[in-house]
Amino acid sequence: MDIALKTVLVTCTFYKSKSETRFLIALRTITKAIEAGYKIVVIDDSPDETIGDDFRRLGANVLRQNEKGMGPSRRQGFSSALVLYPYHRVFVWIEPEKDDLVRSIKKIVTPIILGEADCVHAGRTDAAWKTYPEFQQGTEAEANRLFSEIVGFEADYFFGPIAFSRAMAIAITLLQPQMFGINDMYVQQYVSAWVRLHGARFDSVKVDFVYPPEQKLEEETTLSDEMRAKRISQRDSIIADLRTLKAALAKRIGN
Repeated sequence: MDIALKTVLVTCTFYKSKSETRFLIALRTITKAIEAGYKIVVIDDSPDETIGDDFRRLGANVLRQNEKGMGPSRRQGFSSALVLYPYHRVFVWIEPEKDDLVRSIKKIVTPIILGEADCVHAGRTDAAWKTYPEFQQGTEAEANRLFSEIVGFEADYFFGPIAFSRAMAIAITLLQPQMFGINDMYVQQYVSAWVRLHGARFDSVKVDFVYPPEQKLEEETTLSDEMRAKRISQRDSIIADLRTLKAALAKRIGN
């Protein structure tokens, strides 16, 4: 079975310039995905539209973001992928700077291909954790613990990559977080919690992953304070929203 023929990768990008380290890593991610046979849909909102052209030349299906915001861009990514690839069965959310993850996509999506899960969270092995910036290790481990308590399923939620069955990908396009009183941002995470709380089949697959060394160096030196603030804000926002989501769902089920 050629899993690549059944799998679409979805991501969103925003880079201020082509000199950014993250942009250069994104080029690697797309190159590796295409070489491995995967389709990849990129929603780009970079001010320089030639950035999207660069991704397109590598083989990605690139669309300009049509509505501002993280939630709208991610829904656009999944809705576009569903239309562009009507016969694909698995849709994977991947951060564009996780180039080393491409070699593990097959392992991550296999439970869905086999009909054993609706949603699979990729997780980091102990060795993978050690490649991360030290501060990020601490904030994400704490966030994972809180997320697991809320959802009732232990997984490495803050690693980021999640594989969805086609039905779950459709759920992402339909979810409007505002109806639950939460921010319209990390919709792929909210959907995974939402469907879990409704009884969807979850799985978690640990993979060896190496954090991009050049990104780690940059985040621990020149961007240190900025990245610390970003990680804390991201953790606090998602955890607060998950608690609100769980309470809203419990109220609806109770009614």
